[in-house]
Amino acid sequence: MSLRPQAATPKASLHGSLFGPAIHAPPEGFWSRLAVSPPRSPPTAMLATPVPMPTEFTLDAPERADTDADVEMSDDSEVPVLDSVCPTWAYDLGDQVAMVLFDQEPSGTMTLRSSPRRVHNRNPVIAKTVAADGIQWKPMRDVGTTGAAGHVFQLTRGKTAVCRIEVSPTENGEGIRRVSIVQASYAPLAMASGIADRSSLLIYDLPDAHVGSLRTVHAGLGTDPELGYAPVSECCVTHHFDRLVLGMPLGVDYASNVQHRDARRIWDETKAFLKTMSTVTADCVDRYLETEMDRTGTHELRNDYRAWRRAVP
Repeated sequence: MSLRPQAATPKASLHGSLFGPAIHAPPEGFWSRLAVSPPRSPPTAMLATPVPMPTEFTLDAPERADTDADVEMSDDSEVPVLDSVCPTWAYDLGDQVAMVLFDQEPSGTMTLRSSPRRVHNRNPVIAKTVAADGIQWKPMRDVGTTGAAGHVFQLTRGKTAVCRIEVSPTENGEGIRRVSIVQASYAPLAMASGIADRSSLLIYDLPDAHVGSLRTVHAGLGTDPELGYAPVSECCVTHHFDRLVLGMPLGVDYASNVQHRDARRIWDETKAFLKTMSTVTADCVDRYLETEMDRTGTHELRNDYRAWRRAVP
């Protein structure tokens, strides 16, 4: 047997095969078909002249001219700002509005006027209206007792109760001891958690004393510069409220003629209290607004600020 080595025969160079180079450089280079430039090495020598930084990053930047935005910001610093004012002229107290309630936005700011100059209102008081076309009475009972403990007067619109006025008479039954105004949106859990508005439940344990305190506030407005007023614990009634007719549940056994007469008498006293409180509240709202207009010099508001008194006596 012969042990002669086999003569090496050259094999063809095939690109992409196991024989020969698998990758080869294209004729125009690897970067000829790309949309970006090939990476470059950073310069090893310092630049002869440094590139200037943008103006906003330069410590010794020259003063620039005021732009329109700067002028507008400087104008905002001169805008008069009223505090805790209710813009009563902005609400429509139409023919069906019977009651006006108030809530406050403690961390907000609204624009009262935009021309001829801007006027802002910080911590504004918001008015909420209650529309009604009737009043229905029913007795109010305490849990665990058999007799009526008071009266409930429901303000209705159509067949829907939108507000109820709960009245507890005095022990002798000749006067009113407590008045509660409960809105349809009131719920004890919502009130306890702070979700419900404060005006959804208004309670007056001593109605006459509450009116007296309001008169004291009105006398101090304008004389004490530290005294302000936000009617979040009061409400106002309109001429339409005074014209609502009290309806009785005719044909109900528990509504005797004596209860009818007592209910009408208690309703007259309750309505007299609400009308008196409404007038004093509206006077306090207007008086406080006058003091704020004098403080800020916003006399252009005087043309409209008493327009709501055409509906609220």
